[in-house]
Amino acid sequence: MFDSIAPYVGERLGFYVYLYVDPRTNEPFYVGKGRGNRALAHLRDTSESAKVARIKEIQAVGLEPHIDILVHGLSSEEAAFRIEAAVIDAIGPEKLTNAVRGWETGKVGRMPLAELVALYGATPVEVVHPSLLIRINRLYRFGMSEAEPKAQTCQVRFRCVPLRSSRSLPD
Repeated sequence: MFDSIAPYVGERLGFYVYLYVDPRTNEPFYVGKGRGNRALAHLRDTSESAKVARIKEIQAVGLEPHIDILVHGLSSEEAAFRIEAAVIDAIGPEKLTNAVRGWETGKVGRMPLAELVALYGATPVEVVHPSLLIRINRLYRFGMSEAEPKAQTCQVRFRCVPLRSSRSLPD
């Protein structure tokens, strides 16, 4: 295993996206992005994360995780963020030790085509009367089945404030 990536190699790699693979199962367990020695930094990490625990389990049996560079030579960190997020979504975040799904995945990450059509094909609404907007929290997903507990995904909080003027609202 490498202790570091030589600076001239790091320059050639540029920004990259990497994958940690468990040699016991050949299953990926972590996706990351970086440049320079970033792909090796996790081997020295001492935090109490699921990723570090998995690395320690592998090392406890005399092995080292395999580190694969999935793509390199990227022109920007944003490109690396986008690819990292796409790989996490493709593998499935539940199969990985990543603490988060990835950059902007809630906005531009993996979604069913039907959800994207509904999102971008929605007719704009012009609000002309005083209205109350209720925001449904992030546990709600497009296309949830009737069996899923929708009531638990919504919390309603109202705050009453005095009217700022004495005029009455229209009927």
